[in-house]
Amino acid sequence: MKRVLLLHPAHWEQAMGGAELQLCYLADHLLKNKYEIHFIFEDKKNKRIENCEGLVLHPLRRIKLRKRFGQRWFLYGCRVNDILKSVKPDVIYTRFYSSWNGVAAKYAKKNNAKHIWAIASDNDVKQRKIKSMILHPFDFIERQYVNYAFKYATHLVTQTDIQKVEILRQYGRISIHVPKSCVISDKRKLKKDFTRINVIWIANLKSIKHPEYFVELSRQCASNSNIYFKMVGRISDGYKELIDLAYRFNHNFSFLGELSNDDVQKELEESHILVNTSDYEALPNTFIEAWSNKVIILSRTVNPDNIITNHKIGFICPSIEEMLSTLLLLHLNRDLLKNMGERAYDYVVSNHSFEKSMGLVMSLIDSHE
Repeated sequence: MKRVLLLHPAHWEQAMGGAELQLCYLADHLLKNKYEIHFIFEDKKNKRIENCEGLVLHPLRRIKLRKRFGQRWFLYGCRVNDILKSVKPDVIYTRFYSSWNGVAAKYAKKNNAKHIWAIASDNDVKQRKIKSMILHPFDFIERQYVNYAFKYATHLVTQTDIQKVEILRQYGRISIHVPKSCVISDKRKLKKDFTRINVIWIANLKSIKHPEYFVELSRQCASNSNIYFKMVGRISDGYKELIDLAYRFNHNFSFLGELSNDDVQKELEESHILVNTSDYEALPNTFIEAWSNKVIILSRTVNPDNIITNHKIGFICPSIEEMLSTLLLLHLNRDLLKNMGERAYDYVVSNHSFEKSMGLVMSLIDSHE
């Protein structure tokens, strides 16, 4: 029985994001196929992990340090390495930019194992500024580990062409493109009601996601009762006032907080438009999940490999004004909105089926190097 170890800072039951969802898909698939699965993660202590049957957990006690000096993942290095030596995995799988990739790559190189690093964000392959690392010295240490992983990881897995090109340019390495996987909704059950246009925003509320842009968009549409706005995501204290303002601005607004993936799917089934206001991302899970529910994208900057514009399954709107005018256009032209939704569904079926993506990952896990 092949032994696979997942190495990631968070368990999906304690903190669910795009990377965690993809790890959850992978773990479920491996368990169904009788692999021995181990998982090293930082224990957030915010929620008890319930559904772990068959999964051997190795929680790490959290090191509480402010980020004043930068990221502190390298401080777990000795503990991670000790667990690796104890478990003796055949394959280590990572999906996060941190020093843990360097630890994994070094262990794999020394012990005839495989390290598969799935790049999570386009930002992960960009050169870090020296000035930033001088101000945050821990980040300099993290970068040394990361550089080692870029050079010596057995397989580098990319989501976008930008990642592939940058890895080749900077490190001279050929990466493997694996599309993100998605459980695609049954087309026969997707019956959209276009009486009211439902616009949704899905992300954890933090500065790089710019939730304030979505709130402003809802404010400017407050007089239109046929457009409803919903926000989904984990919230910190710093954004509670913003949500209070959103409720005051627009009676057709609701904040649903953090939802399970099943509940997110239910919201997408009833939605027509997903708004993304992030500074940067690779290919967000929410895009794929939206398209699989015939939901099109209005994105401020994120357009991985120009998928949105090339396939005509959404719009790029760099400003609030452009986003507002596009939203009002779609509100008036329901046929356009409906046809784009159908096109989005067809795109995701052709490119992001669970079987296709998971088959590529399994070929890397099972290959003989």
